[in-house]
Amino acid sequence: MIALLMCGGRGRRLGMGEKPMVNVEGRHLVDYVLDELWFCDVYGATTTFTPKTERYLRSQGVGCIRTSGMGYVKDCAEAILKLGIFEPVLVVSADLIILQEDLILNVVEFYFRTDKPALKVIDRGGNALGINIIDGMFIDSVQDESDFVVDDNKVININTPQDLMRASCLIRSKKRGEEW
Repeated sequence: MIALLMCGGRGRRLGMGEKPMVNVEGRHLVDYVLDELWFCDVYGATTTFTPKTERYLRSQGVGCIRTSGMGYVKDCAEAILKLGIFEPVLVVSADLIILQEDLILNVVEFYFRTDKPALKVIDRGGNALGINIIDGMFIDSVQDESDFVVDDNKVININTPQDLMRASCLIRSKKRGEEW
């Protein structure tokens, strides 16, 4: 499956420069997401706001597509059109820590068992978590979507220093084998 890794934002709320390159427990934030996309053909959607991220992704063998930086949804559609994707595409934000083993693989398997053209991953409170599947064939249309619900503390979207601290604590707990 093709995966579009969204990594072109300004990272203002976190205030630590390019968010995908922020160090989390000794690794770049983007590396945590890349680990989960092992079964995908990955393209990074970057902007002029994320030149270090683009260089890093290229050094890791990830193809990059430069988008205009007009926002997540617009940049996603722009990347899909530029890449000429006319099939379902996994869209994942580069600022996630995913703590549930095989989550992305389970999401993709679930998607192919549904009859809807799109899917969004949400938490128990209904909040979107930055993992979606959309059909590139219908990128200019509103797509009916299924929901894939994830338990709390399984996906952390890093937007603030508090999110970063919470993610670090959960990663350390997981490494020690503790229940979190």
